[in-house]
Amino acid sequence: MLTIIHGDDIAASRMYFTQLKEKYPEATTLDGQMINLTDLAQTLEGSGLFSEDTTVLLENFITKKKTSADYKQLAMYLTAQAQSATIILWEGKEHEKTAF
Repeated sequence: MLTIIHGDDIAASRMYFTQLKEKYPEATTLDGQMINLTDLAQTLEGSGLFSEDTTVLLENFITKKKTSADYKQLAMYLTAQAQSATIILWEGKEHEKTAF
């Protein structure tokens, strides 16, 4: 499952994101501005033996300025992994539907 939280009410969207962090205490939180494919793959594919569900929380993934090739590669990977993991993105501003 891939969920993107964004909008013009940053305080409300951030509060909702914080509530999701509390709902998924085992989740890994990553900084979308610093993420690369290797880190993302290790987080999503390196889950422990006793963990069935993988949950990743990414902050400001879309907003970060990346090369289009890097962004496209990361976005495709996230989309593919969303079939077997819970991925939640929080963005500090509103984005168009075509951003992802």
